Amino acid sequence: MDRQLGDLDKPSIYHFAWNIHPSDKLESINFYLLKERNYHISNGNHLYQPGILLKHSVELSDKTYGVLKLPEEWASYLVTSNSSEKSTHPDSILGRFIPTPTNYFGWMPSNVNGREKSLDHTLNGSSFTSDEVVEHIMFLSERDLERYQ
Repeated sequence: MDRQLGDLDKPSIYHFAWNIHPSDKLESINFYLLKERNYHISNGNHLYQPGILLKHSVELSDKTYGVLKLPEEWASYLVTSNSSEKSTHPDSILGRFIPTPTNYFGWMPSNVNGREKSLDHTLNGSSFTSDEVVEHIMFLSERDLERYQ
């Protein structure tokens, strides 16, 4: 994922970039926005936060590289989610001890049927950047996604 310096708090400018080795013959990539569910009790108040699993698929056809701007719905969710997490325990000691589930991104390569596909040539690469902030997002399996369904 690529972000510009100084704009880390603006999810609307986030982008996913990929470069898949052609020998892997990948049909599509599924990108995910995930958040684990959480439950805790504080001062007699019960707080349940449901898990989140949002999916966006990209068909590759013959083009094994590309860039995708973060879907608008995801950016809106992240802005709302981040502001609500800050207001749950604003600068309190309690906020340091109660784990707050975080949002994170993942991706899963898939075949023609939309099922998980292994990559034999792609995952052994490297990368470099200049003025951008680049994060490598988590590689997911179908088993990983079971926690959110």
